[in-house]
Amino acid sequence: MIIRCSSLGKIMTNPKKKTEVLSKGAKTYIKELVVQELFDYKTILDSKYCDKGIEVEDISIDLYNEVNSTLYLKNTERLTNDWITGECDINTGDKIIDIKS
Repeated sequence: MIIRCSSLGKIMTNPKKKTEVLSKGAKTYIKELVVQELFDYKTILDSKYCDKGIEVEDISIDLYNEVNSTLYLKNTERLTNDWITGECDINTGDKIIDIKS
């Protein structure tokens, strides 16, 4: 099972009890992933906020370049390792930049 980078906040929270390894939220999220995997079910995130972010992403990268005197292009390559997967907005080779609008 591979976790999306955008979901790391759901599993990287501290449990309330020191005797527990995972928080309740992390356990709930992992259970959701297991159900999706077992039943070949995918949750589709659909909100006006995500739609707006996607719509203005290129404009936001252009603004970032103008403000920082850079010439970065939108990254279109999804990277995956044994544990996580994600597609960053800008990959400079030295750093990852995630644009939020």
